[in-house]
Amino acid sequence: MLNFILAAAAATTVTYSDYPGALSRRSPVEAMVDKGLIVELVVRCGDRAGILTYSKVDRRFCDSSLRCHARLGEARAATCNGY
Repeated sequence: MLNFILAAAAATTVTYSDYPGALSRRSPVEAMVDKGLIVELVVRCGDRAGILTYSKVDRRFCDSSLRCHARLGEARAATCNGY
């Protein structure tokens, strides 16, 4: 029964994508992909890009080195400075 519930939940999960960077070149976030409890963020790092995650449960941003931060700016700086 539990497997059925998990399968049904996975089947009804909708992935939502948004591209705020397409509307404004000044936006630090190029794209957001909502995958349920986690949101993947593609952030601008000058002429490059970095990937962060946001946990809706913990309300924390995690950078590409798996360090988590309370603020988007801190996680973005850690990711962009890691190049």
